[in-house]
Amino acid sequence: MQNFLALADLSDLDIGGFVFEGSAIKNTLTLGAGDTFNFDWNFRTNETLNKDFAFLLVDGTLIKLADFTDATQADSPFLQKTGIRSYTFSTPGTYTFALGVVDVDDYGTTSALEISNIKLERVPVPEPSTILGLFTALGCSVTIRRSRKKST
Repeated sequence: MQNFLALADLSDLDIGGFVFEGSAIKNTLTLGAGDTFNFDWNFRTNETLNKDFAFLLVDGTLIKLADFTDATQADSPFLQKTGIRSYTFSTPGTYTFALGVVDVDDYGTTSALEISNIKLERVPVPEPSTILGLFTALGCSVTIRRSRKKST
C-alpha cells in the first residue's frame, strides 16, 4: 500500500496506532474553475477498541475521514457506521487522490469504507464556434439598426 499510495513511509498512516493492513483506491482528476467533484462516504466498522479509520489522501496530504469513535449503531453486517457524509473538491487543479481504510493495532476486526454518489459537475465552456456565432449575430443586429436609422 505504501508504494501504491506513493507514501515515503507507511507510518504516515499510523494515526493512533500501528497500521496492520488496509485497502485503497487511487485516481488522478483535473478540475477547471467552477468544476466540482464530490462523493458520499460511510465508514462501517465492527471495531470497539482500536482506531481503525477511513482516509482521503489528496496530493500526499492525509485527511482522516472517520474512525470508530465517529461511528454509531448500524445494521448488519457491521455493528457501527458514520452515516452518509460528503466531501467536495471545488478548487481548480490536477489532484491525485486516494480513498482507503486501515486496520489499526489488529487485523481481526473488520472495517470498511463505502463510497457512493460520485459526481463530477463540470462548468460548460463555450465552444469557439458558439462565441463566433454570438458575435456574428450581434454584429448583424448592429448593422441592421444602423441601416434602419440611415434610411429614416
